[in-house]
Amino acid sequence: MRIRGVEPKSESNEVQCWGENPNAQMLRVESGNGSLDLYPYAWLERVQFSPAEEADSVTLFFNRQSVCVTGKKLRELVAALQRMAVEWIKERPERFNSVGTPDGAWVESIQIVEKPTPSKADAKV
Repeated sequence: MRIRGVEPKSESNEVQCWGENPNAQMLRVESGNGSLDLYPYAWLERVQFSPAEEADSVTLFFNRQSVCVTGKKLRELVAALQRMAVEWIKERPERFNSVGTPDGAWVESIQIVEKPTPSKADAKV
């Protein structure tokens, strides 16, 4: 298992923001407040990557939710998502905001958005 770009390494200032496992069947998404959500890869419909100078964004579209990940150097994360090999993603803790990660990816924020559920009235139309 390879770990990428929120766990401090023992003698390094590098912070890990995602982990790779080629046998992953679910994606674990951890928020900065400690809450987590698990998503089966079978529910993943689409991944959208938007690179930008200020911050990259990756949006994962699942059945009833979308997960938007914002950070830096997320292209490698997208490549691992394409292989369904990302085991976990988590936000970089605030205490590491001053720690630089010049070579690795880092996740600044994760937002989970619920898709509206169609009402019975909408289904009859």
